Amino acid sequence: MCLFIENFSVGYSGKYTLKDLTIKFSKGFNLIIGDSGSGKTTFLKALCHLLDYKGKIYFKDKRLSEAWVRENCKLMIQSGYYTEETIISTVKKPFELKYNRGRTFDEKMFRELFSLFRLDKFSSNESVKRLSGGELQRIALIRALLLKPKILLADEPTSNLDNKVSKEVYRFLKEYCKSRVCIIVSHDPIAKEFSDKLFYFSKKGFVDYG
Repeated sequence: MCLFIENFSVGYSGKYTLKDLTIKFSKGFNLIIGDSGSGKTTFLKALCHLLDYKGKIYFKDKRLSEAWVRENCKLMIQSGYYTEETIISTVKKPFELKYNRGRTFDEKMFRELFSLFRLDKFSSNESVKRLSGGELQRIALIRALLLKPKILLADEPTSNLDNKVSKEVYRFLKEYCKSRVCIIVSHDPIAKEFSDKLFYFSKKGFVDYG
């Protein structure tokens, strides 16, 4: 199981943030680090068809359609999370969307993650208005994880978390990613301890550290 990106370019008016990238992401925890402005967030958004790109994307040697990507690839953004009134309604909302209607909300997994990510001081019916930025970030990550996508993309999932909670998050992701392709962008040094493969993005291109 792998995600193969070939001759991948993203940019506007002839100016490319990313140009002619060819990268292979295997099953597991693929960590992207690198310079600010090197296109890491742009790369994740383009993979999810949120930005136009040139090139080809393959999964299991099959070229991907936009419909397949929307159904099987889930992105956790860095900020500006969509919320409903309560924690539980926020987490369950994606299951109502067209591309997720075949998925079942895993109540047991939700409870386990809620506790593991140290949110269990709240009721699941708590208003999201009472949550801090770091707590909202954990809710957004739980929501993405519960969808159990074939490809998980996460942009700085621990940027607002302390070291103890960050370790719990990455320890869980290490296990979770054994059965799917995960691409995580992070500046958190803790992430390196748990990654299976490391990629470095710079303004001149990228390096695959294996």
